[in-house]
Amino acid sequence: MQHKLEKVRKSRFNSRKRRKRNDIPTIAIVGYTNSGKSTLLRALCRDDEIYCADKLFATLDPKIRRVKLPSGKFALFADTVGFIRKLPIELVAAFRATLEEVSEADLLLIVIDPLDKDPLESLTVVEETLNQIGAACIPRIIVLNKVDMIDSEQLEALLERLAMRSGSEVVPVSALRKFNVSSLLKRIESSLMQMDSASRSLTDTFKLA
Repeated sequence: MQHKLEKVRKSRFNSRKRRKRNDIPTIAIVGYTNSGKSTLLRALCRDDEIYCADKLFATLDPKIRRVKLPSGKFALFADTVGFIRKLPIELVAAFRATLEEVSEADLLLIVIDPLDKDPLESLTVVEETLNQIGAACIPRIIVLNKVDMIDSEQLEALLERLAMRSGSEVVPVSALRKFNVSSLLKRIESSLMQMDSASRSLTDTFKLA
């Protein structure tokens, strides 16, 4: 497996270099294992061939797909290995090929499963792992998945708790049913535009200094 991971790492490194040259934004989809990350990517890019499985580390080599945003521009979305509680440092190192896609992304989508025993604890696990790999400062959107499987009262309460806990916007979706996916894409593009505007303002400030 280590040899395969190293090949993945080299391939992904070269791909990231090409993307940076072409100035294409990358959005990494992260979350606790089995939260529906691959299903979300499949809904976003409308590719039913993307492999989805209810098992640990079903995603080894990050799947990257080009997705058309509402404005007509494109962004790349990367599915990544699922996080787990108390992820050992050695395992973080072993999966650095997939995790590097996260640490170099422009925006993160943190996918939360409302059916988890404690969704807020799952969010904590993800945030701790992001901190381990140097991705704690990357802008993010919380995606509450599988909302078709909970009632409206549970949904409203969980949205509020996640927003308060994370300080980030929370977008409810059902990746499997493709519910609210178009709204998520609009919010993603809005975030990218805000980040681009802030980056240009900062560059102009340095030029004037």
